[in-house]
Amino acid sequence: MLKQKNKKFSWSNFKNYIILSAFILLLVKCGFDIYDGHKMRESLKYKPKKNIAAIVIDERHSFRRMESTYTYKFYVNNIEYRGACNNDTYNPGDSIKIEYVIENPKYNCPLGIY
Repeated sequence: MLKQKNKKFSWSNFKNYIILSAFILLLVKCGFDIYDGHKMRESLKYKPKKNIAAIVIDERHSFRRMESTYTYKFYVNNIEYRGACNNDTYNPGDSIKIEYVIENPKYNCPLGIY
């Protein structure tokens, strides 16, 4: 008969599991962000869109870019949506033309990007 070794709890193994779990979660999050960005671009290219004026606000947007740009906001059916200007020439208070996907306004960008 084979003897089984008693496994003792080890903090170093526990730390390794935590680090591995955090790394896997980070990979899943990055994968989801990449997929969502792709979905937004495809929606803006091929789905029905509507143009609207948005107001540039004094809030910086620097997601996935080293430099930051201002954020714009607009309303559809009394719900506020936001997006990045992607242009350094705009200042807070300026009006900017944007386009958004009619069925999902969270997919939006300045007019002419896609």
